[in-house]
Amino acid sequence: MDFIDYRFWVALDKWTAREAALLLDAKDPYLHSNFDIRSKGGQPGYEKARLIAAVIKRTNWGRRYGVCKWEVKEDPIYICDAVRHAGFTLPAPLIRELAKRQSREEPRAAPRFGEGDGSKSAATKERQTMLKMIIGLAMGGYRMDPDAHRNLHAKEMRLDLERAGVALDDATIKKYLDEARRLRRSVLDGQRQID
Repeated sequence: MDFIDYRFWVALDKWTAREAALLLDAKDPYLHSNFDIRSKGGQPGYEKARLIAAVIKRTNWGRRYGVCKWEVKEDPIYICDAVRHAGFTLPAPLIRELAKRQSREEPRAAPRFGEGDGSKSAATKERQTMLKMIIGLAMGGYRMDPDAHRNLHAKEMRLDLERAGVALDDATIKKYLDEARRLRRSVLDGQRQID
């Protein structure tokens, strides 16, 4: 893990997707100039940063925050919130600097960071538990490969849910499966860092 001056980075009004992906992966963008989010080939050591970049790129800013994407897609506070909601844990020093920035600014309808953000809320823990159950059942019951690029089991799951009297569309099922896969990947990455 790099030493990062999060105070400097959080003071900026804008981050590029590349900078954000590296910062949220606890890597200093100035020290990792070889990381390219557009690279088609794998870049060892940057797997988590690539996943974070994908979250940033694919976030529906308007639906999530009720504002045009050009207003928030480069704002560090909104980027961190979108990545946090995708199941990634933000570095604690970054959360502290975000909370300090927000305490100095005029109140606005932005996601809030503060003392309690270092540990997960009860709702976040419940959601992550639910996602862990989803990925476990999908892998065990449907033999889903969590590392495959496409999910081939959503239709089969939808039919089983309909038989049980629960109607969900394929897009909703895929959305939750993708979120569960990202959570699984981040848990595995965290375990590898501990080992």
